[in-house]
Amino acid sequence: MNIDLHCHCAPYSTCATQSIDELLLRAKEGGIRTLSITNHDTTKDEDLFEKKAVAMGFAYIKGAELGASLAEEGLGFPKGAKIHILAHAYKDGDLIESVMQDVKNGSENAKIKRARGEYIAKRFNDLSLSGLTKQRLIACLVEKGHFIDVGAAKEFFRSPEISDGFALHCLGPKETIDLIHKAGGFATWAHPFRGEHHYKFNEDDVKAILTKLVAYGLDGLECFHSSNFEAGGVDLLRALAKQYGLFETIGSDRHHNRPMPYFSFEKSITASYESEIDIGKIQGGNL
Repeated sequence: MNIDLHCHCAPYSTCATQSIDELLLRAKEGGIRTLSITNHDTTKDEDLFEKKAVAMGFAYIKGAELGASLAEEGLGFPKGAKIHILAHAYKDGDLIESVMQDVKNGSENAKIKRARGEYIAKRFNDLSLSGLTKQRLIACLVEKGHFIDVGAAKEFFRSPEISDGFALHCLGPKETIDLIHKAGGFATWAHPFRGEHHYKFNEDDVKAILTKLVAYGLDGLECFHSSNFEAGGVDLLRALAKQYGLFETIGSDRHHNRPMPYFSFEKSITASYESEIDIGKIQGGNL
């Protein structure tokens, strides 16, 4: 496999630790030839990424990974349950960036963040944590000795106590897919068995969500991802992609500067998955 349509770099994805240069070096080391960097809810500096990638010999496809709330979909999921939708080969990254920043910085989210900070301040002995960003809150909780390390603090933020109790507003799936299409791109459901905060979906959940997404105009399905192999669902996803006429994509979802093997699921890929993944539909003139 020499295609990676899903990876991240710091500081653009706050959950990533590898720099753009480290990411490109690892991808080159891993034999990747077609690459898309898909940072969370932003298209910032995408022209720089493309310039650097092309200079190193990659065929580059512009990308982003956008969160979408399931709260209003009537499927019975918790308030904080979200999925991620990959945007690829769009023409207007500025439109996506503008909309995502407006959502992130909206008055509703400002109120939720203040309430979250006040709650955490009381939860942990009245610390002065109100008004801080999530990353600064995490750092303070570790500095004050309430969590052993950043990883443990992040798990606290992924818990229902915080992720459901103080769920930030974001676009719904239809709004997200419409935005990607308006920007001239293609929308792919990322790691269908795993939602934000590592919320796990079962087979019935995936089918129910996918039915909604297809009705909203979904273009592709990330059939090859480590969580899909863990769930034993690669064959199911490929069958669903065929059933609904969706293209298949593959992504490492790399966040960190780790040595080879490049894909965390490399050992799980067998001869039965040696497929011709159709990326032609999402190239959009970028190759």
